[in-house]
Amino acid sequence: MIKPESLLKVQTPNWVRQGAYWLIILYFIFILLLGFIPWQQTVMGAGRITSFSPNNRPQQIESPIKGRIKKWHVLEGQNVKKGDLIVDLQDLEKDFLPPEIIQLSQDSKTALQQNQQAYMQKASSIDDSVRNLRQNLNDSLNAARKSVEIAKGELKTAQLNLSRTQTLANKGLASEREKELALQNEIKARGDLERAKIELERINSKTLSEITKLQSEKASAIADSAKSADEIAKINTKISTAEVRQDISHVRSPIDGIVVRLFKRGPGETFKESEQIAVITPESMDQAVEMFINDLDAPLVYKGARVRLQFSGWPALQFAGLSKSLKLGTFGGIVALVDNVDSGNGKYRVLVIPDKNEEAWPITKYLRPGTRAAGWIILKTVPLGYELWRRFNGFRIALSDVHGDFNVPTYGGDDKDKDKETEKEEKSLGVIFKKKK
Repeated sequence: MIKPESLLKVQTPNWVRQGAYWLIILYFIFILLLGFIPWQQTVMGAGRITSFSPNNRPQQIESPIKGRIKKWHVLEGQNVKKGDLIVDLQDLEKDFLPPEIIQLSQDSKTALQQNQQAYMQKASSIDDSVRNLRQNLNDSLNAARKSVEIAKGELKTAQLNLSRTQTLANKGLASEREKELALQNEIKARGDLERAKIELERINSKTLSEITKLQSEKASAIADSAKSADEIAKINTKISTAEVRQDISHVRSPIDGIVVRLFKRGPGETFKESEQIAVITPESMDQAVEMFINDLDAPLVYKGARVRLQFSGWPALQFAGLSKSLKLGTFGGIVALVDNVDSGNGKYRVLVIPDKNEEAWPITKYLRPGTRAAGWIILKTVPLGYELWRRFNGFRIALSDVHGDFNVPTYGGDDKDKDKETEKEEKSLGVIFKKKK
C-alpha cells in the first residue's frame, strides 16, 4: 500500500531514528565507562619559588643604625662575597654623632682614672695617718696612765702623812702648822690625780675624734674612687658601643650572592634604623616552592605527597585529573612541610621540594627566586564517575580517601572506650599525640 505524500512528509526519517538509537547506546556506554576511567584527585595551590633552607633564601639587609649614606660600594646586579662592603653610613645618633667621640671618651676616661688613683692614694695616706695617730695615742695614753698612777701614789702618801700627823697632833707631838701642811699636801695630791685622769680622758677623746675624722675622709675618698670607677665603666661601655656602631656602620654582605636591589640612590640620603638597605640573593640555592592552599584542603595534604608544578614562563599542558598520563611541561615535586597554623588569612603554607625521581627543575639562573608557580598536590585515584558525582553534590574529598581508615570518634561510653577510639585515630593518622592529664 502506498502512503500518501503528506504522511511521508511528517514521518521521522530513518537516518534520524537510527542516529537517536546510536546516541542512546553511546550514552549508556559512556555511563558504564565512567566507572572504569581513572581520575586523579588533586588539591591546587599557588605560590613562588624560594629556598628550602632559610640560609639560602634572598637576604634583606637592614640598616643597623640611623645613618646617612657616605658611599655605596656595590651596584645592582654585582656579585659579592660574604664580608664585602655594601655601604658606609654616618651615624646620626646624637650621642655618637661626633667623629672623634672615641678619642674624647678616652680622654675623659684617662682623667677619671687619674682622679681615681688620687682618691686611692688619699685613702692610703689616711690609713698611714690613722696608724700614726693610734701609735701616738698609745704612747700618750701610756704616759697619762703613768701620771695617774704616780698621782695615786702621791695621794696615798699624802693621806698616810696626814693620818700620821693628825695622830701625833692629838698626842701633842705635832704642831698645828705641820697638820695644815699635811692636809695641803693631801689636797694637792688629790687634785693632781684628778688632773691626771682628766688629761688621760682628753688625750683619748681627742685622738679618737681625729681618727674618726680621718676615717670619714677615707670613706669619702673611697666613695669618690668608686664613683670614678662607675664613671669609667660607663665610659668603657660608651667606647665599646661607639666602636661597635662605627664597625656596623660599614654594612657588609652576609652571604655570597648577587645584589638584586639597592633602596637608596646615593650619598646624602638617610636610613632609619632597621630600614631595608639592599636585597642579596644567593648564587646557588636549594630550590623549593612555597605555595598556599585553602584551609578546607589542608587536612588532605601530608608530608611526602607528590606534586605536579607549573612555573610561570614555562609552557605546559597539564590536566589535573590525568596527571599520570598528561604532564607536558610540568615538573615533579614532593611535599616537605605543611604548616600547623595558617598564615593569617585562612591559607596554609606548603613547602615543595624537587622530586629526585622526576625531571630536574630548571637551574636558578633561569628559574629565579620569586617566580610564580602553580601546583597540583596528587591525592587518590578514583573512578571518573565517582568524582563527577562528588562534585555535582558538592561533597568534599573524604579524609579516608587520603589517610586510610579515618574515623572521627564519637564518645558515648566511658573513658576507656574514649581512650581506645583516640588511640585508633592516632594510629590511623600516623601521629603521636601527648595526652594531657
